[in-house]
Amino acid sequence: MKGIMTAIDGIHSKGAALTTLDGVINSADDSPFGKAVLHVFAELNKSLIIKNTTEGRERAIAQGKHMGRPETISDSDREKIRRLVQSKQKSQYQFSKEYSVRRTTIRRIVEGS
Repeated sequence: MKGIMTAIDGIHSKGAALTTLDGVINSADDSPFGKAVLHVFAELNKSLIIKNTTEGRERAIAQGKHMGRPETISDSDREKIRRLVQSKQKSQYQFSKEYSVRRTTIRRIVEGS
């Protein structure tokens, strides 16, 4: 809604108006009906964006694509970190410097979160 209204305001600021080919919708018309129709189209657009985004995400997950940020530490390195920290051979701080991540990240790996 906000994007469409911003675009229409931009059109109005240049002295133009948005009008459908049949003339039913005219953005220069400040009537409540004109605003309501624009609002309905904006809501429809928003709904379509949400629907398409959700379907695309579900399709990507079904295809096995990773969603979210890429992992910075591989599974084998995570296991190594757990083993060495728990046996006190290396500290969380040392691993955080080695992998260039925050100590909190290493703590989460060690705790299995």
